[in-house]
Parts: sequence; structure tokens; C-alpha cells
Amino acid sequence: MILLDLRLPDGIGIDLIKTVRKRKWPAAVVVLTNHCSESYERASLQAGADAFLSKQHDFENLIAEIERIAERSRNPEP
Repeated sequence: MILLDLRLPDGIGIDLIKTVRKRKWPAAVVVLTNHCSESYERASLQAGADAFLSKQHDFENLIAEIERIAERSRNPEP
């Protein structure tokens, strides 16, 4: 699982999501960022992110998303 901020020192996280998906890495991508606009959320999900959370979310929501994605990866749909 990749926990990713959209603001990276050498680019934008959405490009990294696209690279991960293009290379077919099996990692789930959870975006955790201060970029809370709907356009960033939509772009992240369209690029292949599994979840999008703002840094203003509480810790319990982050843990719940991680657990949900981890469970899904343990029991993939046919």
C-alpha cells in the first residue's frame, strides 16, 4: 500500500499514481493530502487511486480506509 501526498518535491502525486497503474504494480494507493478540492479528488481517483483523504480527516478515518483496502486485497473479487 502506498500512502501518498499529492505535493511531492519533484512533481505531483497524480503523475506517480499514473505511473504505478501503468506499470501494473499491485499496490493500493491512498492519497492523503491538503489539496482538498473536488478536482484533485476526481483527478486522483481517475488516475487510479483507491482512496482520497484530506489531512483534516481524523486518524480513525485513515485507519478505516487502510483496513478496508487491506481486506479487499486479501479477498480479491473473482
